[in-house]
Amino acid sequence: AFSRGGVLLSAITLVLVAILSMFCMHKLVETKRALERAGAIGLKATYGDVADAAGGVHMKRAVNTMLIVSQLGFSTAYLIFVADN
Repeated sequence: AFSRGGVLLSAITLVLVAILSMFCMHKLVETKRALERAGAIGLKATYGDVADAAGGVHMKRAVNTMLIVSQLGFSTAYLIFVADN
């Protein structure tokens, strides 16, 4: 990806995506803690449980679907990397 996008643009994009990811992770933890304090979820809540408490059953399904898609993407990228090397 770096060779196609250029070193500068790719490095800037990588940093921006990393910052966005950290922000989203921070917001997820904040939301979980707020829902725990409110008594809406337990201490061992999953991502789906947090989504269900915050946005309902449709949000829970969306979050769980995105987790599956994410894991499939990681696994596919790993298999391609291993196959190429």
